[in-house]
Amino acid sequence: MSDRSTLSIYAKQRSPRLDYTLEVLFGRIAGIDFQLFTNPGLYLHQAGPKLNYSTERLCPEEIFIPAGDLLYNREIIPQALTLGQFEDLPFSFPIDIAQQDYPFDLFSFCFFLLSRYEEYLPFDADELGRFPAEQSLAFEADFLHRPLVDEWGMHLRELLIAKNPDCSFQRSRYQFTATYDIDLSWAFLERSWARILGASLRSIIKGKWETLFLQWSVLLGQTTDPYDCFEDLDRIHNDLQLKPIYFFLLGKVRGLDRGIHPGRKRQQALVQDISKKYSSGLHPSFNSNLEFRGLGNEFDQFKEIIGVNPVRSRQHYLMLRMPDTYRKLLKLGIKEDYSMGYAKKTGFRASIARSYPWYDLEKEETTKLELYPFAFMDVSLKKHLSLSPEQALAHCTELIQSVKHVNGHLISIWHNSSFAEFETWTGWWETYQKIIKEAIK
Repeated sequence: MSDRSTLSIYAKQRSPRLDYTLEVLFGRIAGIDFQLFTNPGLYLHQAGPKLNYSTERLCPEEIFIPAGDLLYNREIIPQALTLGQFEDLPFSFPIDIAQQDYPFDLFSFCFFLLSRYEEYLPFDADELGRFPAEQSLAFEADFLHRPLVDEWGMHLRELLIAKNPDCSFQRSRYQFTATYDIDLSWAFLERSWARILGASLRSIIKGKWETLFLQWSVLLGQTTDPYDCFEDLDRIHNDLQLKPIYFFLLGKVRGLDRGIHPGRKRQQALVQDISKKYSSGLHPSFNSNLEFRGLGNEFDQFKEIIGVNPVRSRQHYLMLRMPDTYRKLLKLGIKEDYSMGYAKKTGFRASIARSYPWYDLEKEETTKLELYPFAFMDVSLKKHLSLSPEQALAHCTELIQSVKHVNGHLISIWHNSSFAEFETWTGWWETYQKIIKEAIK
């Protein structure tokens, strides 16, 4: 028997949206067991902490959160998002009811963010067809850098403890996971002769003589390929006792998918070796979003190489289309996805810094696909935010602290190609080591 206190929650009726929101806020974030009642008499008869989600207060000792309409309808329509601040935390969905503890519908606000409601509405896609961070409420209201749903969950927890000091609730623990996208295992090795000669020609045309010299030094076996940093990463993981996750691109070489052909023996050996030591997953190609058959082929390719079905994934170029991408992953049997974040901005796309189940807004159901949001990615820092290595360290440190503040799960993305000390990535290997040491403090 657990000695943890159970929170009694009253609502006039249940709904899939409400059930989902309560599970994430209390079950995942606040660490609070709860029971939902739709009968006010039964609710009032319960001992222990109480929370009322309706349109009027029922008893003085409860927490009273005013209820709006969002969690009780099945439409996906534009919302009037009036913004405000309450105890230094941003909010929307304001409601003014006498004796309320919160001046807004907290559950509707959190559901809007978690479900990625705004991504089901019409939007102006970026050049790759993705939902841009700039069109999100979190960006417009300047809280993209905050795991705001976690913060509201912790705020609820603290208010419950203040009103019920004898209650016992579970507290989550901060954790960090380093993840890597292996788009291109080697800079020069394992190419067809057409790609080798094409790369050489481009270097000559652009006057990149150092790159040309390095390419042929690698091909002739005189030096190590600059993207081959896997043993160096092993040493860091062992020294810092990290348990990373690697995602491998195994799609056809075409368009934006410019990896190593999955049939190459050295590529297969690398995938097998890393998968024996660490967790690994599929990095679905950009083109797999356009044709399900292609995704299925990549899924089968991973299974053929590793010997087991992949259960984890992260989309190449973070290509997410709600709800199609996640439905395809579920159909294949993927259980965890690590794509929840933006390519051009850091922060928290769903305003949460821990894993949570994906809610299919069109089907109105909580699914079995677990989402693992990430906080920052190397390409975002350098290419899109134009940060120097020193600036990136300071920027990531702030995000790390925000996740630690809510006892969340910090996830970073790095590419093996970003550790190459040539061309434009000089200094980033050292910066990465400083970032992960900051993350595990």
